[in-house]
Amino acid sequence: MLRCAWLIDTVGAKGAASEISAIKIAVPASAQWVVDKAIGVHGAAGVSADYPLAMLWAQARSLRFADGDDPIDTSLEWGVRVMGKPVHVEAEGDLPAEATADVFPAYDDDGGLLLVLTPKR
Repeated sequence: MLRCAWLIDTVGAKGAASEISAIKIAVPASAQWVVDKAIGVHGAAGVSADYPLAMLWAQARSLRFADGDDPIDTSLEWGVRVMGKPVHVEAEGDLPAEATADVFPAYDDDGGLLLVLTPKR
């Protein structure tokens, strides 16, 4: 996030577009994860009116609807593959490029994802 803020300050929002896009996905998901863990620590009290955690969880979850579904959420929630999603890739030091993304759920201990990027020719 700090890099994104620095880029916005130095090169403007247009120059930080890829970082802004990443933050729009990462921050709401991270906020929901943190609140979910706090609810777990508090047990049943975490979803009661005694603590604001249930309200915070609902707000964090609703933030994830703002930009619509993304392939990562779809794969995580439903365990489905997302194939052939057109994406715009901007890697540091490289020219922007168009690619196709294939997202596969990884059925291993860390529950990660396999992301395959195929350059568009």
